[in-house]
Amino acid sequence: GTIAGDVIDIRMLETSLMEVTGTEGGLSTGRVIYFPNSKIFTEVIATTSKFIAHVFQEIHVTLDPASDWEKAALALENMAKEEYNTALAAKEQAETTGEDTDMMSGYREARVMTEMSGRNIILHLQFMAPAGQAANMKDRIWRRLLKAAAENTAIKFPDK
Repeated sequence: GTIAGDVIDIRMLETSLMEVTGTEGGLSTGRVIYFPNSKIFTEVIATTSKFIAHVFQEIHVTLDPASDWEKAALALENMAKEEYNTALAAKEQAETTGEDTDMMSGYREARVMTEMSGRNIILHLQFMAPAGQAANMKDRIWRRLLKAAAENTAIKFPDK
């Protein structure tokens, strides 16, 4: 249905989820949702953790046209790779992976797509995040990018 969350318990008659928002990144609402397992026979169920332990994420960064966009793009790719390794290590430490094969294992490399919009340069960072780590990874990448821009005058954000 319209409920999204991280599975926290599966029992014979019901499953419980830690509810997450429907917005990109899925932040926890703090609510625990219990639903009857009979729903799997009557409703569509989507999962990001059974065979695909990663979720696709994007961050869109608008730069001033005077920016060194190549430097910014390379910095974004490197930040995403480093944050992915940090998030994956934290996730693996918190759980045992078992025998399941991750179907997305060949698509984990971060990449930056570039486009122009009016006079601005837009970088689209595309990266994989371990399930349950997307919001934290996006936050850490944005914080690192803002620090990098403050330290490097070649990376500029446009004035409104």
